[in-house]
Amino acid sequence: MKKISTAFFVFILLLIIIFWSLLNRRLISKSFESFSPEISDSIETLVIGDSHTQTALNPALMRGCISMSYSDENYFFTYYKLKWALEKEKNIKNVILGFSYHNLSINQENAIKERTFFLEHEFLLLDDYGKLIVKKKSNDLFTYFNMKYVYGLPLNFYNNDHLMINFASDKNEYRVKIWGGYKNMTTANINSEQKSKMIEEKNSRNYEVSDLMVEYLRKIIILCEERNVSLYLVNTPIHQLYYERYSEKTVKRFSSTADSLKTDGRIKYLDFQWFLTADSFYYDGEHLNEAGAEIFSKEMQFILDSEEKNAF
Repeated sequence: MKKISTAFFVFILLLIIIFWSLLNRRLISKSFESFSPEISDSIETLVIGDSHTQTALNPALMRGCISMSYSDENYFFTYYKLKWALEKEKNIKNVILGFSYHNLSINQENAIKERTFFLEHEFLLLDDYGKLIVKKKSNDLFTYFNMKYVYGLPLNFYNNDHLMINFASDKNEYRVKIWGGYKNMTTANINSEQKSKMIEEKNSRNYEVSDLMVEYLRKIIILCEERNVSLYLVNTPIHQLYYERYSEKTVKRFSSTADSLKTDGRIKYLDFQWFLTADSFYYDGEHLNEAGAEIFSKEMQFILDSEEKNAF
């Protein structure tokens, strides 16, 4: 009798897990279908990348523009998010992607394993090749997210933004949390203490180039070319003292790559590194504040308008 009771309990438990998993999969699918960023037909420009574009370009000050930039996002995740966005919306004409000294570094590649919140949000966007890369980085992470999102198992279900957005009263808060968006930095923090710290860190940033990040930048370029989308690689403004933190080797590696991109007819490379120099335009050494973003956003829109005018 005890064996029957145990077997019955296990059977009921399995039924509950199966039902819960099926419900999870449906709600997660609904997150992508119904609660993803609203990219209307009037949207022509997509801002994407990491915190540099997230703080430097305010889509509210640009025509037909939306931002899906996310702090610390690397080109691996940007590629799959961009692919999803371009498949979702056919009217996007321009993509603005941040391109600075750190974007092709090995540190960015390490983020695939170390910053798991990106896998939490974007695992289902990955193709087989992308999932294979995750598996090579960490088989444990691959197994976990595969079970959680492909099979819907309720693993840490309370930490599943795609699931919780279905029940949230403020769904826009979750949209930004999942997909990113413009981040308004209202203050300027370039004070004497901040400057002293940057001076102490002079020549301390020595980045090796990641072959994987270069590969995914190329995939982004090819994707935009195939979709007939103009790709703008933009080196957003940074403070002089922040720039001086990069080693000579890092600057040379970046400059070599940038020079090769300048001759690539598939992209438009814009170097705005020294566009804004006053301390008052910066939140910190590498991010613009609200005042800086206003000037830079309007300048970027002027360039887009000029490019469109010259096309006719």
